[in-house]
Amino acid sequence: MRLPQNVTFPVKSFSVLLAITILTFGVLVWFARISHQQLVTADKFYLQLSELKGQFSHLDEVLTMSASMAASTGKKYWEERYHKYEPQLDSAIRKAYLIGKQFSMMEAVAITDKANRELVALEQAAFNLVNNKQPEAARAILESEKYKFQKEAYKSGISQLTGKISEKAKSDFASIHKQGSVIFFAMLLLLPCLLFFWYLVILKTRRYNIQRSLLIEALKKNDIELSDVVAAKNKLFAIIAHDLRGPFSAILGFSEMLAEDYRNMNQEELGNNLLMIKNASQKAFELLENLLAWSLAQTGKIDFHPEEIDLKAKIMKNIQLFQKLATEKGIHVSVEIQDNLTVIGDRNMTNTVLRNLLANAIKFTPEMGRIKIEAQRTNGQVEILVCDTGVGIGREDIPKLFDPLVMYSTKGTLKEKGTGLGLILCKEFVEKQGGCIGVDSEKGKGSTFRFSLPVGVEN
Repeated sequence: MRLPQNVTFPVKSFSVLLAITILTFGVLVWFARISHQQLVTADKFYLQLSELKGQFSHLDEVLTMSASMAASTGKKYWEERYHKYEPQLDSAIRKAYLIGKQFSMMEAVAITDKANRELVALEQAAFNLVNNKQPEAARAILESEKYKFQKEAYKSGISQLTGKISEKAKSDFASIHKQGSVIFFAMLLLLPCLLFFWYLVILKTRRYNIQRSLLIEALKKNDIELSDVVAAKNKLFAIIAHDLRGPFSAILGFSEMLAEDYRNMNQEELGNNLLMIKNASQKAFELLENLLAWSLAQTGKIDFHPEEIDLKAKIMKNIQLFQKLATEKGIHVSVEIQDNLTVIGDRNMTNTVLRNLLANAIKFTPEMGRIKIEAQRTNGQVEILVCDTGVGIGREDIPKLFDPLVMYSTKGTLKEKGTGLGLILCKEFVEKQGGCIGVDSEKGKGSTFRFSLPVGVEN
């Protein structure tokens, strides 16, 4: 037993989908990391430019104020302060130059640098005049149109630099945002597709697991059934080996005795031996019939031909087969069934059921007992009851009667042996014909076996 060909674990689908999912999220993580790095780099770059912008404005104010104060006060302190901060402005401009080469800001840096050089030259000239005790001339330089022009040029360069920074910032952040939007929308489109395909794979996996569980349960059930069949087979072999040997041993023994000593036997002894051979042969034949019928039922090869059966006539015919045995034990057998009551069943199967129930009733009913056979119609079925005043069955033993793994059997009132196969065969045949079988019994008070068959069409 195996799973259907279209129900297999989706190894290929699962592997491919898992690989696609991992690759997809790997690419998305890589893009996210790149975007993050770009954002960090941009932030760092704009922070540097912002710091440079601040330095340009601040240092220009410091240098301008130092030059003005030197021209106004004539103190050396302001020139020293000027020379302290002037290299810092040069350094800031060089940094801006290096950055500007990478980001197309050279024009703005060049304007700022040129204006700064001109301003430094003019301010140095003013310091020289102050040192030569000519403060008025120094102030004239600092208030000249040329100085003012260079100041405006310096401010214009810084303004252009600031504008370039702003444009670059907008462009870079727009690019990063666009890239993030592409990733986001790719996720929006890809994630539902992945979820849908995962849903299909999970459904297929679930179907596989369900089919696998059903297969395991079926295999367990088959194992149990196989164990039951093996146990029943072993029981059958035990019956054949033990119960069938007894009758044939008796037949062979009495036959040998007759063959060797029949000339010395009188009529009575000869008749008794022949009767023993007949009874043993009858018992062996009945057992063989049951074994054959049961084996055919187990293999499903027994023919089933339902037809309308006159129930009372069928029962009376079977009673005739056991009349001599019942008479020997003084058992009275009565039939209380209306005439023309018909059932639908297979004649051979019905005969087997009736013979086994009658044989059991006679076997377990003591001398001078009674057996009564009745029938009653109920819910489209005819229920046949075989009641006896026999030894009865203990409540704890009733479940064993129809169990093929037990084949429960006890000796009759005259120590008659049984196989336990008869009632199991009755159950097989009654259920095969659409009926059911059961028993009511009490130890020491007799038993009532009941089985049902579909009612005939004429009823």
